[in-house]
Amino acid sequence: GNAPGSIGYLRFPDRELGQFRLELEVRKNDRPLSPPAELIVTRISRPKYWKRDAPDSPFGIRVLPDAPSLRAVKAAGMNWVRLHDAGTEYTGWFYLEPEKGKWLFRDAEIRAYRQNHLKIFGQLGTAPHWASYLSKAAPEKQHASYHDRYFQPLRQEDFRNYVSTVVKRYRGCIDDWFIWNEPWVPAWWGIGYAKDTRGGAYATSSNPQADFAALTRTAFEAAKKENPAVRISGFNTTAGREGSEWTKGVLEAGGLAACDTVDFHFYTERKTGFPGDACGEAWRQALGPLMEGRAAPCKPVLLSEGQGASLGSAAGDTSMRYAGMHNLSLPWKNEEDFNSVAERNVRYIVSFLSLGVRRIFLYSAHCYSDFSQAPSFLVLFNANGTPHPMLAACSAMTKHLEGKRFSKTEPMGNGAWSHLFTDGTTSTAVIIGRAAASDRQWEKAARKMKFYDLYGNPVKRPVPGQEVLYAELPGNTGNVSVLFQS
Repeated sequence: GNAPGSIGYLRFPDRELGQFRLELEVRKNDRPLSPPAELIVTRISRPKYWKRDAPDSPFGIRVLPDAPSLRAVKAAGMNWVRLHDAGTEYTGWFYLEPEKGKWLFRDAEIRAYRQNHLKIFGQLGTAPHWASYLSKAAPEKQHASYHDRYFQPLRQEDFRNYVSTVVKRYRGCIDDWFIWNEPWVPAWWGIGYAKDTRGGAYATSSNPQADFAALTRTAFEAAKKENPAVRISGFNTTAGREGSEWTKGVLEAGGLAACDTVDFHFYTERKTGFPGDACGEAWRQALGPLMEGRAAPCKPVLLSEGQGASLGSAAGDTSMRYAGMHNLSLPWKNEEDFNSVAERNVRYIVSFLSLGVRRIFLYSAHCYSDFSQAPSFLVLFNANGTPHPMLAACSAMTKHLEGKRFSKTEPMGNGAWSHLFTDGTTSTAVIIGRAAASDRQWEKAARKMKFYDLYGNPVKRPVPGQEVLYAELPGNTGNVSVLFQS
Protein backbone atom coordinates (compact mmCIF):
# COMPACT_ATOMS: atom_id res chain seq x y z
CA GLY A 1 0.00 0.00 0.00
CA ASN A 2 0.88 3.68 -0.09
CA ALA A 3 3.15 4.99 2.65
CA PRO A 4 4.10 8.59 3.45
CA GLY A 5 7.72 9.63 3.22
CA SER A 6 10.08 12.51 2.59
CA ILE A 7 13.38 13.16 0.86
CA GLY A 8 16.10 14.80 2.94
CA TYR A 9 18.32 16.85 0.63
CA LEU A 10 20.55 17.70 3.56
CA ARG A 11 22.30 14.42 2.89
CA PHE A 12 23.89 16.41 0.01
CA PRO A 13 25.00 19.40 2.16
CA ASP A 14 27.36 20.81 -0.47
CA ARG A 15 25.28 19.96 -3.54
CA GLU A 16 21.68 20.90 -2.81
CA LEU A 17 21.05 22.60 -6.18
CA GLY A 18 20.73 21.05 -9.62
CA GLN A 19 19.06 17.77 -10.52
CA PHE A 20 18.81 14.50 -8.62
CA ARG A 21 17.79 11.06 -9.91
CA LEU A 22 16.13 8.80 -7.36
CA GLU A 23 16.06 5.12 -8.29
CA LEU A 24 13.47 3.20 -6.30
CA GLU A 25 12.20 -0.36 -5.97
CA VAL A 26 10.11 -2.34 -3.51
CA ARG A 27 12.12 -4.96 -1.64
CA LYS A 28 11.38 -7.62 0.97
CA ASN A 29 14.08 -9.52 2.79
CA ASP A 30 16.55 -7.90 0.42
CA ARG A 31 14.70 -9.32 -2.60
CA PRO A 32 13.17 -6.96 -5.22
CA LEU A 33 9.38 -7.19 -5.49
CA SER A 34 9.08 -4.62 -8.25
CA PRO A 35 11.08 -3.40 -11.21
CA PRO A 36 13.15 -0.29 -10.46
CA ALA A 37 11.61 3.11 -11.14
CA GLU A 38 13.12 6.59 -11.20
CA LEU A 39 12.19 10.11 -10.24
CA ILE A 40 14.04 13.22 -11.45
CA VAL A 41 13.93 16.16 -9.03
CA THR A 42 15.06 19.70 -9.90
CA ARG A 43 16.13 22.07 -7.12
CA ILE A 44 16.94 25.71 -7.97
CA SER A 45 17.14 29.02 -6.16
CA ARG A 46 14.26 31.48 -6.32
CA PRO A 47 15.03 33.93 -9.15
CA LYS A 48 15.52 37.61 -8.45
CA TYR A 49 12.37 38.64 -10.33
CA TRP A 50 9.98 35.85 -9.37
CA LYS A 51 6.39 37.15 -9.71
CA ARG A 52 7.74 40.50 -10.90
CA ASP A 53 8.43 42.14 -14.24
CA ALA A 54 12.07 42.68 -15.19
CA PRO A 55 12.06 45.01 -18.22
CA ASP A 56 15.83 45.53 -18.12
CA SER A 57 16.70 41.83 -17.86
CA PRO A 58 18.93 40.44 -20.62
CA PHE A 59 17.44 36.94 -20.45
CA GLY A 60 14.76 35.84 -22.93
CA ILE A 61 13.43 32.72 -24.62
CA ARG A 62 10.67 31.27 -26.79
CA VAL A 63 7.95 29.31 -25.05
CA LEU A 64 4.28 28.49 -25.59
CA PRO A 65 1.78 29.98 -23.11
CA ASP A 66 0.94 26.84 -21.17
CA ALA A 67 1.11 27.35 -17.41
CA PRO A 68 3.78 24.76 -16.42
CA SER A 69 6.19 25.91 -19.16
CA LEU A 70 5.73 29.58 -18.33
CA ARG A 71 6.38 28.99 -14.64
CA ALA A 72 9.42 26.85 -15.41
CA VAL A 73 11.16 29.39 -17.66
CA LYS A 74 10.36 32.22 -15.24
CA ALA A 75 11.80 30.13 -12.40
CA ALA A 76 14.97 29.68 -14.47
CA GLY A 77 15.37 33.47 -14.63
CA MET A 78 13.94 34.05 -18.09
CA ASN A 79 12.07 37.38 -18.09
CA TRP A 80 11.28 37.94 -21.78
CA VAL A 81 9.62 35.93 -24.55
CA ARG A 82 9.89 36.41 -28.30
CA LEU A 83 6.78 35.61 -30.30
CA HIS A 84 8.12 33.64 -33.22
CA ASP A 85 7.25 29.99 -33.91
CA ALA A 86 6.17 29.79 -30.29
CA GLY A 87 3.57 32.54 -30.50
CA THR A 88 3.69 33.73 -34.12
CA GLU A 89 -0.07 33.32 -34.39
CA TYR A 90 -0.72 35.70 -31.47
CA THR A 91 0.53 38.82 -33.29
CA GLY A 92 1.26 37.62 -36.85
CA TRP A 93 -0.81 39.29 -39.56
CA PHE A 94 -1.51 36.01 -41.39
CA TYR A 95 -3.43 34.77 -38.35
CA LEU A 96 -5.03 38.00 -37.11
CA GLU A 97 -6.61 39.24 -40.36
CA PRO A 98 -7.28 36.19 -42.57
CA GLU A 99 -9.87 38.26 -44.47
CA LYS A 100 -9.53 41.98 -44.95
CA GLY A 101 -11.21 43.80 -42.10
CA LYS A 102 -12.03 40.62 -40.14
CA TRP A 103 -9.81 40.33 -37.07
CA LEU A 104 -9.18 37.29 -34.86
CA PHE A 105 -7.21 38.35 -31.77
CA ARG A 106 -5.58 36.00 -29.24
CA ASP A 107 -5.83 38.12 -26.12
CA ALA A 108 -5.97 35.16 -23.72
CA GLU A 109 -2.58 33.88 -24.82
CA ILE A 110 -1.02 37.33 -24.54
CA ARG A 111 -2.45 37.67 -21.03
CA ALA A 112 -0.95 34.30 -20.04
CA TYR A 113 2.57 35.60 -20.70
CA ARG A 114 2.00 38.84 -18.84
CA GLN A 115 0.28 37.16 -15.89
CA ASN A 116 3.52 35.23 -15.42
CA HIS A 117 5.47 38.50 -15.56
CA LEU A 118 7.14 37.69 -18.85
CA LYS A 119 7.74 40.79 -20.99
CA ILE A 120 6.87 40.30 -24.66
CA PHE A 121 8.95 40.94 -27.79
CA GLY A 122 6.16 40.83 -30.37
CA GLN A 123 6.44 40.05 -34.05
CA LEU A 124 5.10 42.38 -36.74
CA GLY A 125 5.25 39.90 -39.57
CA THR A 126 3.69 37.33 -41.90
CA ALA A 127 1.05 38.32 -44.44
CA PRO A 128 -2.37 36.78 -45.19
CA HIS A 129 -2.99 35.43 -48.67
CA TRP A 130 -5.07 38.41 -49.76
CA ALA A 131 -2.29 40.85 -48.80
CA SER A 132 0.76 38.83 -49.88
CA TYR A 133 2.96 39.41 -52.91
CA LEU A 134 2.97 35.63 -53.31
CA SER A 135 -0.66 35.72 -54.46
CA LYS A 136 0.46 37.87 -57.39
CA ALA A 137 3.86 36.32 -58.09
CA ALA A 138 2.63 32.73 -57.83
CA PRO A 139 -1.19 32.71 -57.92
CA GLU A 140 -1.28 28.92 -58.27
CA LYS A 141 0.17 28.45 -54.78
CA GLN A 142 -2.30 27.88 -51.96
CA HIS A 143 -0.36 29.90 -49.36
CA ALA A 144 -0.25 26.90 -47.06
CA SER A 145 3.39 26.32 -46.15
CA TYR A 146 5.38 27.86 -43.33
CA HIS A 147 7.48 29.95 -45.73
CA ASP A 148 4.47 31.11 -47.74
CA ARG A 149 3.19 33.09 -44.76
CA TYR A 150 6.37 35.14 -44.63
CA PHE A 151 6.32 36.36 -48.20
CA GLN A 152 6.41 40.14 -48.30
CA PRO A 153 3.22 42.26 -48.31
CA LEU A 154 1.80 43.45 -51.60
CA ARG A 155 0.69 46.90 -50.39
CA GLN A 156 2.40 49.05 -47.76
CA GLU A 157 -0.91 50.66 -46.77
CA ASP A 158 -2.38 47.29 -45.75
CA PHE A 159 0.70 46.48 -43.68
CA ARG A 160 0.52 49.93 -42.07
CA ASN A 161 -3.07 49.33 -41.03
CA TYR A 162 -2.13 45.97 -39.51
CA VAL A 163 0.73 47.49 -37.51
CA SER A 164 -1.45 50.36 -36.28
CA THR A 165 -4.23 48.00 -35.23
CA VAL A 166 -2.02 45.58 -33.31
CA VAL A 167 0.26 48.13 -31.65
CA LYS A 168 -2.73 50.18 -30.52
CA ARG A 169 -4.53 47.12 -29.13
CA TYR A 170 -1.54 45.98 -27.07
CA ARG A 171 -0.19 49.38 -26.03
CA GLY A 172 1.24 49.05 -22.53
CA CYS A 173 1.13 45.27 -22.80
CA ILE A 174 3.57 44.83 -25.71
CA ASP A 175 5.83 47.82 -26.23
CA ASP A 176 8.72 46.05 -27.96
CA TRP A 177 8.37 44.74 -31.53
CA PHE A 178 10.54 43.26 -34.26
CA ILE A 179 9.87 43.28 -38.01
CA TRP A 180 9.43 39.96 -39.81
CA ASN A 181 11.81 37.05 -39.21
CA GLU A 182 14.98 36.20 -41.12
CA PRO A 183 14.00 38.13 -44.27
CA TRP A 184 17.43 37.32 -45.68
CA VAL A 185 16.36 33.68 -46.18
CA PRO A 186 15.84 33.19 -49.95
CA ALA A 187 12.59 31.28 -49.43
CA TRP A 188 11.03 34.37 -47.84
CA TRP A 189 12.52 37.51 -49.42
CA GLY A 190 16.10 36.53 -49.82
CA ILE A 191 19.34 37.39 -51.50
CA GLY A 192 18.92 34.90 -54.30
CA TYR A 193 16.53 32.24 -55.43
CA ALA A 194 15.06 29.17 -53.74
CA LYS A 195 12.46 26.49 -54.11
CA ASP A 196 9.87 25.44 -51.59
CA THR A 197 9.73 21.93 -50.16
CA ARG A 198 7.23 20.83 -52.83
CA GLY A 199 9.57 21.86 -55.65
CA GLY A 200 7.70 24.97 -56.77
CA ALA A 201 9.79 28.05 -57.41
CA TYR A 202 9.50 31.09 -55.16
CA ALA A 203 9.68 34.51 -56.78
CA THR A 204 12.04 36.52 -54.60
CA SER A 205 12.50 40.25 -54.36
CA SER A 206 14.90 41.88 -56.80
CA ASN A 207 16.10 44.26 -54.06
CA PRO A 208 15.21 42.62 -50.76
CA GLN A 209 17.27 44.92 -48.50
CA ALA A 210 15.58 48.06 -49.86
CA ASP A 211 12.15 46.43 -49.68
CA PHE A 212 12.78 45.41 -46.06
CA ALA A 213 14.03 48.89 -45.14
CA ALA A 214 10.83 50.35 -46.61
CA LEU A 215 8.69 47.90 -44.66
CA THR A 216 10.60 48.78 -41.48
CA ARG A 217 9.94 52.50 -42.05
CA THR A 218 6.24 51.82 -42.50
CA ALA A 219 6.09 49.81 -39.28
CA PHE A 220 8.20 52.34 -37.36
CA GLU A 221 6.03 55.30 -38.37
CA ALA A 222 2.72 53.50 -37.77
CA ALA A 223 3.80 52.09 -34.41
CA LYS A 224 5.21 55.37 -33.09
CA LYS A 225 1.99 57.16 -34.03
CA GLU A 226 -0.07 54.74 -31.92
CA ASN A 227 2.45 54.45 -29.09
CA PRO A 228 5.34 56.97 -28.93
CA ALA A 229 7.03 54.83 -26.25
CA VAL A 230 7.17 51.75 -28.47
CA ARG A 231 10.58 50.28 -29.40
CA ILE A 232 11.08 48.81 -32.88
CA SER A 233 13.91 46.41 -33.71
CA GLY A 234 15.23 46.31 -37.25
CA PHE A 235 17.62 44.54 -39.62
CA ASN A 236 16.95 41.00 -38.25
CA THR A 237 20.28 39.92 -39.70
CA THR A 238 22.62 36.96 -39.23
CA ALA A 239 26.25 35.86 -39.23
CA GLY A 240 28.34 34.92 -42.27
CA ARG A 241 28.70 36.63 -45.61
CA GLU A 242 24.95 36.49 -46.14
CA GLY A 243 24.39 38.45 -42.94
CA SER A 244 27.06 41.03 -43.72
CA GLU A 245 25.53 41.66 -47.15
CA TRP A 246 22.05 41.89 -45.66
CA THR A 247 23.10 44.36 -42.94
CA LYS A 248 25.02 46.52 -45.41
CA GLY A 249 22.12 46.61 -47.88
CA VAL A 250 19.50 47.53 -45.25
CA LEU A 251 21.84 50.20 -43.87
CA GLU A 252 22.40 51.72 -47.30
CA ALA A 253 18.64 51.73 -47.88
CA GLY A 254 18.07 53.85 -44.76
CA GLY A 255 16.97 51.07 -42.40
CA LEU A 256 18.96 52.38 -39.42
CA ALA A 257 16.83 55.51 -39.05
CA ALA A 258 13.66 53.42 -38.73
CA CYS A 259 14.56 51.32 -35.69
CA ASP A 260 15.44 51.73 -32.03
CA THR A 261 17.42 48.50 -31.72
CA VAL A 262 19.08 45.98 -34.04
CA ASP A 263 18.61 42.22 -33.81
CA PHE A 264 20.43 39.24 -35.29
CA HIS A 265 20.49 35.42 -35.14
CA PHE A 266 23.29 32.95 -34.50
CA TYR A 267 23.53 29.23 -33.69
CA THR A 268 26.65 27.24 -32.86
CA GLU A 269 27.62 23.93 -31.30
CA ARG A 270 31.22 25.06 -30.74
CA LYS A 271 32.55 25.87 -27.28
CA THR A 272 32.55 29.60 -26.70
CA GLY A 273 33.26 32.02 -23.86
CA PHE A 274 36.69 33.41 -24.82
CA PRO A 275 38.00 36.25 -27.02
CA GLY A 276 37.95 35.36 -30.71
CA ASP A 277 35.33 32.62 -30.32
CA ALA A 278 32.46 31.85 -32.70
CA CYS A 279 30.21 34.40 -30.96
CA GLY A 280 32.70 37.20 -31.54
CA GLU A 281 33.07 36.17 -35.16
CA ALA A 282 29.30 36.20 -35.66
CA TRP A 283 29.05 39.60 -33.95
CA ARG A 284 31.55 41.11 -36.37
CA GLN A 285 29.97 39.52 -39.43
CA ALA A 286 26.37 40.44 -38.63
CA LEU A 287 27.03 43.92 -37.27
CA GLY A 288 30.28 44.95 -38.93
CA PRO A 289 28.61 47.42 -41.33
CA LEU A 290 27.11 49.19 -38.30
CA MET A 291 30.47 49.54 -36.55
CA GLU A 292 32.66 51.27 -39.11
CA GLY A 293 34.71 53.80 -37.18
CA ARG A 294 33.12 52.68 -33.89
CA ALA A 295 33.99 50.19 -31.17
CA ALA A 296 30.38 48.97 -31.05
CA PRO A 297 27.19 49.28 -33.12
CA CYS A 298 25.50 52.67 -32.91
CA LYS A 299 22.26 51.23 -31.50
CA PRO A 300 21.51 48.58 -28.84
CA VAL A 301 21.79 45.02 -30.14
CA LEU A 302 19.52 42.07 -29.36
CA LEU A 303 20.42 38.46 -30.12
CA SER A 304 16.85 37.53 -30.95
CA GLU A 305 17.42 33.88 -31.88
CA GLY A 306 20.04 31.23 -31.30
CA GLN A 307 21.71 28.82 -28.89
CA GLY A 308 25.13 27.44 -28.10
CA ALA A 309 24.69 23.69 -27.92
CA SER A 310 23.29 22.50 -31.26
CA LEU A 311 22.93 23.37 -34.92
CA GLY A 312 19.70 21.38 -35.07
CA SER A 313 18.69 18.22 -36.88
CA ALA A 314 18.25 20.12 -40.15
CA ALA A 315 22.01 20.66 -40.15
CA GLY A 316 22.60 16.98 -39.43
CA ASP A 317 23.06 17.25 -35.67
CA THR A 318 21.02 14.31 -34.36
CA SER A 319 23.40 13.43 -31.53
CA MET A 320 21.33 15.06 -28.80
CA ARG A 321 18.26 13.22 -27.53
CA TYR A 322 17.62 15.71 -24.70
CA ALA A 323 17.13 12.96 -22.15
CA GLY A 324 19.02 14.70 -19.36
CA MET A 325 19.37 12.49 -16.28
CA HIS A 326 16.73 9.95 -17.33
CA ASN A 327 17.92 6.38 -17.32
CA LEU A 328 15.52 3.61 -16.28
CA SER A 329 12.54 5.21 -18.04
CA LEU A 330 14.23 5.14 -21.46
CA PRO A 331 14.21 2.24 -23.95
CA TRP A 332 17.82 3.03 -24.91
CA LYS A 333 21.07 3.66 -23.06
CA ASN A 334 21.35 7.33 -22.23
CA GLU A 335 24.87 8.53 -23.04
CA GLU A 336 24.11 12.24 -23.21
CA ASP A 337 26.72 14.54 -21.67
CA PHE A 338 24.11 16.79 -20.10
CA ASN A 339 26.69 18.83 -18.19
CA SER A 340 28.31 19.78 -21.49
CA VAL A 341 24.96 20.69 -23.07
CA ALA A 342 24.09 22.93 -20.12
CA GLU A 343 27.54 24.44 -19.96
CA ARG A 344 27.75 25.32 -23.66
CA ASN A 345 24.59 27.41 -23.51
CA VAL A 346 25.87 29.24 -20.42
CA ARG A 347 29.17 29.94 -22.17
CA TYR A 348 27.27 31.19 -25.25
CA ILE A 349 25.16 33.63 -23.21
CA VAL A 350 28.12 34.93 -21.20
CA SER A 351 30.13 35.41 -24.39
CA PHE A 352 27.45 37.54 -26.04
CA LEU A 353 26.84 39.57 -22.87
CA SER A 354 30.57 40.31 -22.78
CA LEU A 355 30.36 41.53 -26.39
CA GLY A 356 27.66 44.02 -25.49
CA VAL A 357 24.43 42.27 -26.52
CA ARG A 358 21.55 43.91 -24.64
CA ARG A 359 19.20 40.90 -24.58
CA ILE A 360 19.40 37.24 -25.65
CA PHE A 361 16.45 35.07 -26.71
CA LEU A 362 17.29 31.37 -26.68
CA TYR A 363 15.64 29.09 -29.22
CA SER A 364 13.59 27.30 -27.95
CA ALA A 365 11.61 25.93 -24.98
CA HIS A 366 8.69 24.80 -27.13
CA CYS A 367 10.26 22.08 -29.32
CA TYR A 368 9.49 19.08 -27.13
CA SER A 369 7.03 16.19 -27.57
CA ASP A 370 8.27 12.89 -26.09
CA PHE A 371 11.35 10.66 -25.97
CA SER A 372 10.49 8.83 -29.20
CA GLN A 373 12.30 11.43 -31.32
CA ALA A 374 15.24 13.77 -30.98
CA PRO A 375 14.05 17.39 -30.83
CA SER A 376 15.81 20.16 -32.71
CA PHE A 377 17.14 23.28 -30.97
CA LEU A 378 15.49 22.49 -27.62
CA VAL A 379 16.69 24.40 -24.54
CA LEU A 380 15.93 24.11 -20.80
CA PHE A 381 13.62 21.10 -21.23
CA ASN A 382 13.98 17.40 -21.95
CA ALA A 383 12.38 15.87 -25.02
CA ASN A 384 9.22 15.17 -23.00
CA GLY A 385 8.91 18.71 -21.63
CA THR A 386 10.34 18.06 -18.15
CA PRO A 387 13.27 20.15 -16.84
CA HIS A 388 16.69 19.36 -18.29
CA PRO A 389 19.89 20.11 -16.32
CA MET A 390 20.11 23.14 -18.64
CA LEU A 391 17.27 24.70 -16.64
CA ALA A 392 19.18 24.35 -13.37
CA ALA A 393 22.34 25.77 -14.95
CA CYS A 394 20.35 28.67 -16.43
CA SER A 395 18.90 29.36 -12.99
CA ALA A 396 22.37 29.64 -11.46
CA MET A 397 23.65 31.88 -14.26
CA THR A 398 20.73 34.31 -14.13
CA LYS A 399 20.93 34.50 -10.34
CA HIS A 400 24.59 35.48 -10.46
CA LEU A 401 24.36 37.90 -13.41
CA GLU A 402 20.91 39.52 -13.21
CA GLY A 403 21.24 43.25 -12.53
CA LYS A 404 24.99 43.35 -13.24
CA ARG A 405 26.66 44.96 -16.22
CA PHE A 406 29.70 43.56 -18.02
CA SER A 407 32.98 45.17 -16.99
CA LYS A 408 35.89 43.34 -18.62
CA THR A 409 37.46 40.06 -19.68
CA GLU A 410 40.89 38.93 -18.45
CA PRO A 411 43.06 35.82 -18.98
CA MET A 412 43.36 33.26 -16.18
CA GLY A 413 46.05 31.11 -17.77
CA ASN A 414 45.84 27.66 -19.35
CA GLY A 415 43.30 28.94 -21.90
CA ALA A 416 40.81 30.03 -19.22
CA TRP A 417 39.15 33.43 -19.08
CA SER A 418 37.33 35.49 -16.48
CA HIS A 419 34.37 37.69 -17.48
CA LEU A 420 33.62 40.27 -14.80
CA PHE A 421 30.09 41.62 -14.20
CA THR A 422 29.26 44.20 -11.53
CA ASP A 423 26.45 46.31 -10.09
CA GLY A 424 28.89 48.56 -8.25
CA THR A 425 28.30 46.85 -4.90
CA THR A 426 29.12 43.25 -5.71
CA SER A 427 30.77 41.58 -8.68
CA THR A 428 30.60 38.18 -10.33
CA ALA A 429 33.47 36.71 -12.29
CA VAL A 430 32.39 33.94 -14.67
CA ILE A 431 35.50 31.78 -15.05
CA ILE A 432 35.34 29.69 -18.22
CA GLY A 433 37.88 26.95 -18.84
CA ARG A 434 40.48 25.43 -16.52
CA ALA A 435 42.25 28.29 -14.76
CA ALA A 436 45.95 27.64 -14.21
CA ALA A 437 46.16 27.71 -10.41
CA SER A 438 47.38 25.30 -7.75
CA ASP A 439 45.25 24.02 -4.90
CA ARG A 440 47.09 26.47 -2.65
CA GLN A 441 46.18 29.36 -4.93
CA TRP A 442 42.53 28.32 -4.97
CA GLU A 443 42.59 28.20 -1.18
CA LYS A 444 44.03 31.71 -1.01
CA ALA A 445 41.47 33.04 -3.47
CA ALA A 446 38.62 31.40 -1.54
CA ARG A 447 39.45 33.63 1.43
CA LYS A 448 38.56 36.68 -0.65
CA MET A 449 35.71 35.38 -2.82
CA LYS A 450 33.04 32.70 -2.85
CA PHE A 451 32.97 30.12 -5.63
CA TYR A 452 29.88 28.40 -7.09
CA ASP A 453 29.62 25.59 -9.63
CA LEU A 454 27.58 25.36 -12.84
CA TYR A 455 24.39 24.68 -10.88
CA GLY A 456 24.93 27.26 -8.14
CA ASN A 457 26.40 25.07 -5.39
CA PRO A 458 29.18 26.55 -3.23
CA VAL A 459 32.61 25.02 -3.92
CA LYS A 460 36.21 25.78 -3.04
CA ARG A 461 37.69 25.07 -6.47
CA PRO A 462 36.55 23.88 -9.95
CA VAL A 463 34.37 20.78 -10.09
CA PRO A 464 35.80 17.93 -12.21
CA GLY A 465 34.11 17.74 -15.59
CA GLN A 466 32.80 21.33 -15.51
CA GLU A 467 34.41 24.40 -17.06
CA VAL A 468 32.09 27.13 -15.74
CA LEU A 469 32.70 28.60 -12.29
CA TYR A 470 31.17 31.68 -10.64
CA ALA A 471 33.22 33.79 -8.24
CA GLU A 472 31.38 36.32 -6.09
CA LEU A 473 33.47 39.29 -4.97
CA PRO A 474 32.76 42.38 -2.89
CA GLY A 475 32.67 45.71 -4.67
CA ASN A 476 33.84 46.42 -8.21
CA THR A 477 37.07 44.39 -7.98
CA GLY A 478 39.61 45.21 -10.61
CA ASN A 479 41.67 42.16 -11.48
CA VAL A 480 40.40 38.70 -10.49
CA SER A 481 43.57 36.85 -11.44
CA VAL A 482 45.58 38.98 -9.00
CA LEU A 483 43.54 37.53 -6.13
CA PHE A 484 44.97 34.11 -6.90
CA GLN A 485 48.49 35.42 -6.41
CA SER A 486 48.04 37.74 -3.41
